Amino acid sequence: MAVLIPQTHLEFGSRFLQQLLRRGEENVFVSPASLGLALGMAAAGASGETLAAIEHTLGVDATVATKRAKRLFASFDTLPPGVAIEIANSLWAASGLPLSPRYAAAMRESYRAEVRNVDFGRPETITLINDWVARITHGQIRSAVDQIDPSSILALVNATYFHGLWEDPFDADDTVGNDFTTGSGGVTRVGLMAKSASFEYAEDSDLQAIRLPYKQDRFSLLVLLPRKPLSPSGFHDIASPYSLERIMAALEHRRGYLRMPKFGLDYAADLTAELQEMGMG
Repeated sequence: MAVLIPQTHLEFGSRFLQQLLRRGEENVFVSPASLGLALGMAAAGASGETLAAIEHTLGVDATVATKRAKRLFASFDTLPPGVAIEIANSLWAASGLPLSPRYAAAMRESYRAEVRNVDFGRPETITLINDWVARITHGQIRSAVDQIDPSSILALVNATYFHGLWEDPFDADDTVGNDFTTGSGGVTRVGLMAKSASFEYAEDSDLQAIRLPYKQDRFSLLVLLPRKPLSPSGFHDIASPYSLERIMAALEHRRGYLRMPKFGLDYAADLTAELQEMGMG
């Protein structure tokens, strides 16, 4: 089963990243899909003005969001060898908050969410949530939550894990140290993976693009390299659904030599301001 991403999901992700880039941080590492799933879970239990605000932010109504989430998770039931992906959701409700059995069942069925009642005033609750995240991410994320307001009534937690083997692997012996120029103009020393091969490649006056498939080509990494620094609005222009479709359609097999930096990122952010700007104010 192919993994199809609706255009509204792509547009939500593009708008969200545009807001986030206005912070001016050098690196941003987020999953708009994870945020969209969490908002979809919230929308499924909301009503009135709150529901309207969430649906406006997502760009789709709660019923459609729930149906799409169910299809998305079903598409991950059968994965090619060499690829592992887990997108897990959980809903942690205050011990004194009775959840609608119908809502809890819908979260388990459509979002495959773990639903629990906990005491947010107990330190063990933070450990419980972090242990859940560590298990889902195979130990890659060990501390997703540092503190929780004891008066909280609900916490929605999403954890995403992806591990994939390249369809055409890089040779570790070809990884060499070299200078890398960052977006701010600084130069740092990094390990560069290198390979001479036929790639799916496209370019225009604004950017260069390359698509690197994982095993059996069901998932791939699309790398976009702007020819000049981008403003937040400029990023939205190249990351909009229309632009991504245009870039994908322009990809052609070309022989070339690729050097790509190995990197690791840790990122944490309070997204309240960005979501308010997108309609949840």
